[in-house]
Amino acid sequence: MEVELNEFSGDKQFFTILAVATISDIDKKSIVSRKSFRQALTMDTPDYPGYVDAASRAIANLSEEIATALRTDHQLAQKSDDASEQTLDP
Repeated sequence: MEVELNEFSGDKQFFTILAVATISDIDKKSIVSRKSFRQALTMDTPDYPGYVDAASRAIANLSEEIATALRTDHQLAQKSDDASEQTLDP
């Protein structure tokens, strides 16, 4: 799993996060999935606590997206493995 943060900043009105999450299969040396994530969250207050709150929400949302992608990729891999085993059985 690799996450590249391209933007993680606020402008006193919005906090923006732009990231690319890549899930790789180390054994096969291939990319399993790659997903872009972009979100602009409204900041409740234009001060330090407002930045911290918005940044925290942005990371939480990104984390949920990554968790969903990992679960989905795992389920697809399980189905693929099950299908492979069925074709090998006589």
